[in-house]
Formats: sequence, C-alpha cells, structure tokens
Amino acid sequence: MISATPADAPGTAPAVRELPAVSHTIIHLVGLTKVFPAPTGPATVLSDINLAVQPGRIFGIIGASGAGKSTLIRCINLLERPNSDQVFVAGRELTALSEPDLAAARREIGMIF
Repeated sequence: MISATPADAPGTAPAVRELPAVSHTIIHLVGLTKVFPAPTGPATVLSDINLAVQPGRIFGIIGASGAGKSTLIRCINLLERPNSDQVFVAGRELTALSEPDLAAARREIGMIF
C-alpha cells in the first residue's frame, strides 16, 4: 500500500491510510520526504511517502524518467538520507541506526536498480 501527495499538487491534503504494523512488513516507510538543493531553491522530489510491503511479495516501482524511483530506492536503504521519515526494513528502524550498524544492515538488504 502506498500513500503519497505529489509535491506539485498545491492545496491537496495527503491521503490518510491505515498501514500494517511494522512487525508485519518487510519494508515500511512513514512520511518519507526528500528535498535536494537547486539553483532556484529547494526541489522536493519525494513528499510524504507511506509504503508497506508485506513479506514474500514482489514489489516494483515504475514511473517516468526523473520521477524519483531511484531516489526512493536509495532512501529505503539510506544510501540517500531522507529529510523526514521513518524507514523500517525487516522490523529495524534504519534511520535510527549508527553508521556501523547501518553498514551491517545494508549487507543483509538486496536492491535491484
């Protein structure tokens, strides 16, 4: 299940959806946002992403070039740090781990780009 509000949709409220408990998901994102600096000001590329992937499911992310697919994957494994979020993989909050613990956790995570 994914819930998100596009960054370019002024005046729209984020969809509110009940997400499964973290213990029942393999990947769980809560409020993930990523903003990059740009010459004309901050560019929000991911805004308020909520995602829950159940164990044993095959999950793909599709979209147009430049839509933020690779950035989303990089935020899930914290190769790119989100600006606001909670990222859980296999029940562990990656965003709360120290760098050495995060490096160890990444060795157990497989991503295909």
